[in-house]
Amino acid sequence: MSGSLGGSNSTLTSTQRQHADSVLNTNLYSKRNRLEAQNQVKFRCRLDSQDGKDAHRDFSGVYYPRWRGLYLDEIKLVLGTYKTIPMFAFDVYLHIDPKTDDDNYYFTDDFKPGEVLSLGRTKSSREKAPKRYIITEVDESSLFTPTESVRNFYKNDRDLPDQVVEDIIAVRDAYISRAGGAAELGIKDLGRRFRTLDSTGDRKVSPKEFAQSLKDVQVEMPASRIQAVFTALDSSKDGYISYEELLEVMRGPMSERRKRAVQIVFRKLDTDGSGTITLQEIRCKYNADGHPDVKRGNMTTDQVMMGFLGTWDTRDKNGIVTFAEFCDYYNGVSAVVDEDELFEAILFSSWRVLV
Repeated sequence: MSGSLGGSNSTLTSTQRQHADSVLNTNLYSKRNRLEAQNQVKFRCRLDSQDGKDAHRDFSGVYYPRWRGLYLDEIKLVLGTYKTIPMFAFDVYLHIDPKTDDDNYYFTDDFKPGEVLSLGRTKSSREKAPKRYIITEVDESSLFTPTESVRNFYKNDRDLPDQVVEDIIAVRDAYISRAGGAAELGIKDLGRRFRTLDSTGDRKVSPKEFAQSLKDVQVEMPASRIQAVFTALDSSKDGYISYEELLEVMRGPMSERRKRAVQIVFRKLDTDGSGTITLQEIRCKYNADGHPDVKRGNMTTDQVMMGFLGTWDTRDKNGIVTFAEFCDYYNGVSAVVDEDELFEAILFSSWRVLV
C-alpha cells in the first residue's frame, strides 16, 4: 500500500544527523550523502498489542537504504493538533530473522504492509522488552529505482553533464527494452552482443564498435554525444569500454538478496561488533587459495593476496574497512555476475568464515 504519510518526518533533525555521523561512520553533509538522505522508504505502523491497550497507538517512520538506518515517531493528537514524538532516534536497529534465529539489519524488502518490526524499548516506555510494530502503510515514492541510482551515480559521483547522463540512461534503457523490460535479460543480451562486437576476445570494445552497438539497439544520437558517452563509460581511461564497465551501468545496485549475503559475511568478519574490519582481519580470513588464477597456476596466493588487499581501505586510508566500503567492493563484483546463486557462491567461498 502506498500513500501520503502525513505525520511522518521526511527530513533528519540536526540532532539525528549528528547521531548518524557517529553511529554510521559517515558524513551526512557530503554531496553524495545529502542525495542519499533523499533515498528513503516512509512507513506507518501500529503497536502489536496483546491486551488491546496499545491497539490505537499510531507511529510513522523513515528507513534509509544507504545506511540501513531508520527512526520512528509516535503520532499523537494533542489539543486538537497532531504531534510527532520521537520514539527511536535515527540509528541502525537489528531484528531477529525467524528463518535463521539470528539478528540482521533491516533491508528495504522488510518494509511492506503486514510485516513486523521488532524494536527495543522506546524512550517513553519503562518496559525493557522489545515491542512488535505491524506495518500498515508504505510510501516508496522517494525510493530510488535502479535507473535513478545509475543516473545519480553519474550525475553526482562522476559529476557528468546532464546531457551525457541522460544519454547513458538512454543506452541502458535501450538494451533493457530489447529484452522486454527485464534488466537481467538485458544484461545477458548485452553479453551476447558484446562477444559479437569483440573481435579480439579481450572483453573490450573500441569507440567504433560501441557506435555500431548503439545502431543495433536503435539508439540514434550525434557522433559527438556518442563519443561523450564512450568517454564517460571508459572509467579506466584506456580508450576502450570493458564488459565490466558497461555492466556496471546496466545492472545498477545490488539486489536485496545479494546485500543480505554481503551483510552476513561482513558480520562474521566483524568479530568485535564494531561495524568495521581491519586489513589484518582481511589478510587472515580471505581465502586466496580459491581464486581462479591460483587454481589455474597463473598466480601465487601471495600475488592474489597483495592485489586483493590493495582494493580495500580506499576512502579514508586509515587501515579500517567500513560496511559501506565492503558493499562498494561487492557491488562491483555483482555487476559481472548474472545469477544470485553464483554471486553467493563466489562471496562465501572467498572467506574463511562459517555462514
